[in-house]
Amino acid sequence: MFSVAVLLLLLAAGSGVNCEQLTQPESLTVRPGQPLTIRCQVSYSVSSYWTAWIRQPEGHTLEWIGQIYTGNKLMKDSLSSKFSLAVDGSSKAVTLQGQNMQPGDSAVYYCARIDRFNFDYWGKGTVVTVSDSAVQGPNVFPLVQCGSGTGEVTIGCMATGFTPASLTFKWEFGGSELANAVQYPTSKKNNQYTGVSQIRVRRQDWDTQKPFTCSAVHAGGTAKADVFKQVVVVVHKLPALSILISETEGSQVVSFGCFAADFSPKDYTITWLRNGKKIDPSESSTSSEGQKNETATFYNAASYIQVKENHWKDDGTNITCRFASSKEQVDAHLTYGGGCVEPTSTKLEIDILPISLETMYLENNADLVCKVHSSDPVEVKWFNESGEVLSTPKSPSSNTYIATASITYDEWSKGMSWYCEASIKDSIEVPTRKDFVKNNGRNRVPPSVYLLPPVDDLSCTNMTLTCFVKDFYPADILVHWLVDNLTIDGSALYSHKTTNVIENGDLFSTYGQLTFSSDGWKDGRVFRCEVYHMSMDSKNQPIVKLITEKSSGNVNIINMNLGPSTCLPQ
Repeated sequence: MFSVAVLLLLLAAGSGVNCEQLTQPESLTVRPGQPLTIRCQVSYSVSSYWTAWIRQPEGHTLEWIGQIYTGNKLMKDSLSSKFSLAVDGSSKAVTLQGQNMQPGDSAVYYCARIDRFNFDYWGKGTVVTVSDSAVQGPNVFPLVQCGSGTGEVTIGCMATGFTPASLTFKWEFGGSELANAVQYPTSKKNNQYTGVSQIRVRRQDWDTQKPFTCSAVHAGGTAKADVFKQVVVVVHKLPALSILISETEGSQVVSFGCFAADFSPKDYTITWLRNGKKIDPSESSTSSEGQKNETATFYNAASYIQVKENHWKDDGTNITCRFASSKEQVDAHLTYGGGCVEPTSTKLEIDILPISLETMYLENNADLVCKVHSSDPVEVKWFNESGEVLSTPKSPSSNTYIATASITYDEWSKGMSWYCEASIKDSIEVPTRKDFVKNNGRNRVPPSVYLLPPVDDLSCTNMTLTCFVKDFYPADILVHWLVDNLTIDGSALYSHKTTNVIENGDLFSTYGQLTFSSDGWKDGRVFRCEVYHMSMDSKNQPIVKLITEKSSGNVNIINMNLGPSTCLPQ
């Protein structure tokens, strides 16, 4: 019998620079009781090197089956009646044959070359599924990285809901098949499988906005999705423009304020004119981000000017605020008529900032923040659903009034509601109100979490770990990273990001990625991905996945570097 100690020695050995090739099919499906044949095509002489076959069932460690070279072979005793090996020196092929395959034989099967008791080169692995389940075809969704960049673009597609596991991705562009795609091992949940493929494409091809077609070929049918560069539509919208005036008794100057609300894009100029001629005043202006939707972000801006009293209080004097974008302009006027200037009613716009999920999940509480922009003094308050005042007002800055209210994780997770009210001080008008409702909807679904090791590429100076979080509800989720049980926040050694959630039917998925120097991977540090979601059974306890360079093994899994298919224009 082949020694277990020798097997462990082989598994512990490192791999070298990838020069030899071992090519095997990506996936196979057989029914219970049927035979299995996997052919491994190699680039080296099969009479000079041993070639081994190894399998890894889902959730288990690697298992050596046997090894062969021309004229000799070794087999694991307990598997010798199940499997046989054959070698063909003329075609440089090594074949694994299995008899009476059963569901327990489902695994990823690898061929690997042996040199001086080392597994130095590996095939990519063949996913073998033994099942008599009904065939169900995949649903395919496009994936594309966010951000512009200047080099190659990483795109991908995700196939979900298929069974059995055998599935092959194919990519086409301009009628030609692309050969440099990467296909990740499938994952299983509730007897259905999910698979992901990615490919790097040239920037000049991507910029043509022509589609890259991803096809998921499966026994249940072929599903396709087109991935292409989306045209960013620049929305041009002029603002609602108004002028307010402020006079102080005894002062020799008059102050004017010009307010532009809800315009896009952000590029603009505000110019002041007196009787049609440009004024060169000491002027201050501010701008802030306003409402954001799926197509554009709308902005608010304000500009202020002071004019000598005798330059204003002359019948017929006209003060103009001119807002100009790259395409259009709009004016607002105020004319002196010798009497009082009628006050202008100002509509208060309330902005409720998104709650910090990191603070909520890690500290069990977070602040609700309500902001109001106004040239008039404003009172801003938070109330709970019972009408009790909760807020702590902050001192105004640049005509921005803020109130905060601290809420607990229990209140937030139970789906309570709050509202913010704003009113001009000493005004008799009804306050403006905006509600914040945490609606958690239907029953919560906990996520499945997969922590994937980085690419084993000696030429890479940086490594990327991917924490793949899938099939959860509701969408509020936090992916948090620790290294050697220490937080990485503020560290220049690590960068991390989490994609926007991807909606798949009634459930959501996301990716969290941690990038760092390859030296940090090789020195044995322990990387920890913590996933927080309100569906956890224990109060606010995360799902935790750990990985080190030693624990990742010699399995040929390639890191995913994908983002959601929709990137909002900034």
